[in-house]
Amino acid sequence: MALIAGYVAGRPQSTAAIRERVRTFAILPGEPATGFEQVVIAMPFGHLIVKHKATYPIKPRAACDAAGNALVTLGFMLPVQDAGALLLRSTRRGAGSLEECEGEFVVVYADAATRTVHIVNDRFSSRPFYTLRRGDATYFSSNLAFLLSLAETSHRPDAIGWLEASTAGHTLGTRTTVEGVERLRPATHLTVTCEKVGERQYWRLAHRPDPGLDAVAHSAAVFQAFRQGLEQRARLVARGVLALSGGLDSRLVAGAMPPDADYSAFTFVDVAGVESTPQTRAASAVCAALELRHHIEPIPPRFAQPAEVIALTGGMRPYQHMAIVMAYIDEIRRQGAAVLLGGGPGDVLAGSYVPSPADLDPARVDERIAAAVRRCLEPSGYWNLVFRADVIDSTRRSVQDAIAESFASIDGLTAAHRITAWAMVYRQPAFTFTSVLHTHPEVTEATAHLDYRYTDLMLQLPASWLYQKAFYAYMIYTELPRLRHIPYANTGALLSGRPPREMPRQRPGQQMWQFAQSFGSRAVGRVRRSIARRPAPPSLYFRDEALLDQVTEYVHSIPMLREIVDVPRCDRLIAKTRAGECPSEELLGCLTSLSLSVALLSSR
Repeated sequence: MALIAGYVAGRPQSTAAIRERVRTFAILPGEPATGFEQVVIAMPFGHLIVKHKATYPIKPRAACDAAGNALVTLGFMLPVQDAGALLLRSTRRGAGSLEECEGEFVVVYADAATRTVHIVNDRFSSRPFYTLRRGDATYFSSNLAFLLSLAETSHRPDAIGWLEASTAGHTLGTRTTVEGVERLRPATHLTVTCEKVGERQYWRLAHRPDPGLDAVAHSAAVFQAFRQGLEQRARLVARGVLALSGGLDSRLVAGAMPPDADYSAFTFVDVAGVESTPQTRAASAVCAALELRHHIEPIPPRFAQPAEVIALTGGMRPYQHMAIVMAYIDEIRRQGAAVLLGGGPGDVLAGSYVPSPADLDPARVDERIAAAVRRCLEPSGYWNLVFRADVIDSTRRSVQDAIAESFASIDGLTAAHRITAWAMVYRQPAFTFTSVLHTHPEVTEATAHLDYRYTDLMLQLPASWLYQKAFYAYMIYTELPRLRHIPYANTGALLSGRPPREMPRQRPGQQMWQFAQSFGSRAVGRVRRSIARRPAPPSLYFRDEALLDQVTEYVHSIPMLREIVDVPRCDRLIAKTRAGECPSEELLGCLTSLSLSVALLSSR
């Protein structure tokens, strides 16, 4: 990866020692130290650090001046800005000017006069970044393992963080799964001195629905903004790859791609024993219509050495969410490219998390948000498959409160707006540690759905335009006529091209039955039922006997693990998985990440 890091301390370490620590740090287990470039900038109050492979596609940037000010970047800013120019702007206009940058990035600026380090990330926290406070020193890094090495401390799992990850898919707020380590939230400006760390959020994702929007004009404006954002990202490198699933998000990327951009597409056959699926057929039709190079590949039986996945991500999420990305990395490298463009969190902002037409009613916001909190907490019913009873009892309230507070922190006219905003802020795929593509030493990614102008326009949608992604589907139908004949892979149906409609005014107490009918039979009578879930056959991720053996060994042999997990419970979960039935892959994925991260990070 392009690793950036540093620290602020009253008594800095020697520059020679820092250089050696950077040189010998292996991003991947067993990786040779050759082929990397590194920069270590010494300051009277600490160091700034950059390390990356010479072949890394979007290189980090570093600059310093005669006054002792310094600046390093990770990711990219649009339009592309030189680190020297950013440093000059920061010294002249102040660190607050970094909040005006757009893109997918983290910037670290050291102000020599005030002995303060400013850390600013993009609106969506699309690049990983972690901090750790020890005594009068504050350490920071885009790589969790290097952060622990830099601070010369060991890895200890955070029980609340792991129960949050097993419930919501990852931790919430600044919490991580490592004790003492925090992460940057979206649109954060940290100020770090030897005495303290200050945090300010310079932008908040909030819907500002415009009931007077014209669907035709707005779809043209949103598509044009998306096209411009995509073109800026496609121009970052000479050649790249598009992950094409056959769904709406990736076909929007394919359809908006500049015609002269050197990008090819690929799709995995994700079902064993078949040559094609609805996804591959839809993806092939998209490429044929757009005259885009396309490669279809069977998904491999094993994605990577599990230790590589954990090293790249710190094991911050259930294993299966991260492992599949290794297959994408192999395909990107096979095609001789180093950057991936994909659909990213496109459907999230479009309304994919809005489950019911009841969420559109402004009079039912509190009720529907309470239902969303309950849905988010449902996986906690499986905690006893892995975790110790005393750990569950002591942390349950903290996890429940964190999830409730995450929803309470989001404003919106309707539950549909608040649920969509919550999914973008707390759950969307670009969120810091969710992708090994952000931390791999040879490849990276860019996501046009995170373009600022595009998202600002999407935040104007009325609630009814979010339900069943009505506006999103309409925009794709309207702006990409060459793709109208291609079914949506998830349903097999063609996009209708029906304009999104406003929610009709409701008399007090009137139900939304007629409005639900207007969206088709699938929406009519949509009522959530509590259905006992039957154990499912394990997916490809957990048919690896060697991986299950490794997890079992760690659970039985590492005392630190047994402070959190219940060994007999873990044994039963793994035995059921071996027998072909997995009660909860989410919990098994958490156990895998927890076990491997403790074993790997504690030994580095």
